[in-house]
Amino acid sequence: FLPSVRGELNYCLRGCYTSMARFKFAYRKTEAGIYRGETACAAAQALTGKRHVVPAEAWDGLLFNTFHDILPGSSIERAYDEQIEWLGGVAHTARRAEHEALREMAAGIDTTVAKPPPDHAAPVPFLIFNPHPWRMRCHVELESSLDYRPIWPFKDNPDKVPVVVTGPDGLPTPHQLVATEHSCTFGGLPWRKRTVVPVDLPPLGWNVYTMGWSDKPVPVPTPVIPVRSTAHGISGGGCAVEARPGNNGVMVRIGGRHLFATRGLHMITVDDPWGSWGDMQETTAGTHLNHMRHSWRITAVKALEH
Repeated sequence: FLPSVRGELNYCLRGCYTSMARFKFAYRKTEAGIYRGETACAAAQALTGKRHVVPAEAWDGLLFNTFHDILPGSSIERAYDEQIEWLGGVAHTARRAEHEALREMAAGIDTTVAKPPPDHAAPVPFLIFNPHPWRMRCHVELESSLDYRPIWPFKDNPDKVPVVVTGPDGLPTPHQLVATEHSCTFGGLPWRKRTVVPVDLPPLGWNVYTMGWSDKPVPVPTPVIPVRSTAHGISGGGCAVEARPGNNGVMVRIGGRHLFATRGLHMITVDDPWGSWGDMQETTAGTHLNHMRHSWRITAVKALEH
């Protein structure tokens, strides 16, 4: 399922593929943000009839930063402070257009929830939008306060709060609780939770999920694809990844077959004294980097979650 590249990878000026990574990351994130903004605006306009657009200034900023010596990473360093600031403004402009379009859409979508029992907070609705023109089956993280006050019945026992996540059919859906972004606040007074939820979203469409809490445990459906983890690996859905201290590579298998041959995904360090612009003359010494300095080994493996 991954594309194969065979033959020359064009090592001319190869440093331009990697230099100034902090700018390249910001550029790629901004580019994706404009794409999301454009699709949200188009969907909102189709749904409501009101015109929504990403301002042209955002596109101007993005396209200017593709210029030779900016995106390749070959300008002087102080220039990148200004260009990264510019991209920050572009990203904010695109995000603002996206949010305005999504709010306009949400105003016309039914996000109501059932009336809760007396003295009990209602579940929180989440409108999850898919900005891609294809169906999305993925996982999203939802975080919200489950109540407008501490959940006193579970004081000093926050992990026992029965969290309920429902899908677009109104039925409980599988989910996994993870740490909130600021979990050290009021640790013994539960009222806020974060969870990972598998979602199924139509192309350029949305679904509504809710998250709340119950006074008593609620049975949660078993995930369609169970995931198994050990001290050295994780597997599920025909995929398996294993890493063991002392080995050179991380073993990745798809349907039982090695994805990166029997050595696994491994890393080496080679000498490259040519700098960002490379050899410039495409000599053998400049294009064939055969002096290996180090072959990396796995020194430690730690399971963060099960």
